[in-house]
Amino acid sequence: MKVSTEWLSKYVSLENVNITELAEQITRSGIEIDSIEDRNKGVTQVVVGYVKHKEKHRMPTS
Repeated sequence: MKVSTEWLSKYVSLENVNITELAEQITRSGIEIDSIEDRNKGVTQVVVGYVKHKEKHRMPTS
């Protein structure tokens, strides 16, 4: 099973948490962590936007 740390942080605070140590603790509790993937590695110059407003298209009248 894959779990996102972003998703996990919605339920528990991950502030100042070392992810490798967290994975080790989870494994010791009985839920095996096979690997840790950094899916953000190499992502640069990403632009995020949002819609300020919307309006219906109007059909031209003839």
